[in-house]
Amino acid sequence: MTLLEINTQFKTVTDAISGLNGYSFGWPSDRTRSQTYDAPGEDQADLYPRVLFAVPTLDHDMTQRNDTYQCQVFFDDLLGYDDDGEANTDTQVVKWSTLITYAERWVKDMQSYITTGKVQGTVNFTLDSFALQRRVITVIASFTFVTKATC
Repeated sequence: MTLLEINTQFKTVTDAISGLNGYSFGWPSDRTRSQTYDAPGEDQADLYPRVLFAVPTLDHDMTQRNDTYQCQVFFDDLLGYDDDGEANTDTQVVKWSTLITYAERWVKDMQSYITTGKVQGTVNFTLDSFALQRRVITVIASFTFVTKATC
C-alpha cells in the first residue's frame, strides 16, 4: 500500500465520522495555514474539529517486503471560541475528552476499514494545547502502521 493510498483511506475514515469537519495531509506546522480539503474552491480551513495526518517516517524492509510507517494524526479543535468567533466556555478537559473520543473512534474505524495494513503495537494519545499561534487544543494519535511493500 502506498502513502497516497493510505492518505486516501485515512481521509475516507475521517469523512465518515460525523463531527469531524476536515482532513489534510502535511507537516504539523501546516495546521495554521489555509487549506482546501475537498473540491476546489471549497475552503474548510476554519471548520473544527479537524484532522491532520502528519508526514510519516517510512521504514522499507526489502527482506520481509513490509513498509512500516511511524504515524502521527492530529485532532484539533478551538479553545475559547467557535468557528464563528463566538465565545465557547468549554474547558480544556471537556475539549480533550471530546477529541479523545473522536481520536479513539477514528483509530478503531481506521483499523476495521483498512484491510491491507494494520496498526502494530499500541496507539499513544498525547494531549496538547496552545502549541500553535491560535488557541487550539489537540490530541495526537501516534502509532506504527504496517503494510505490504508495493515493490
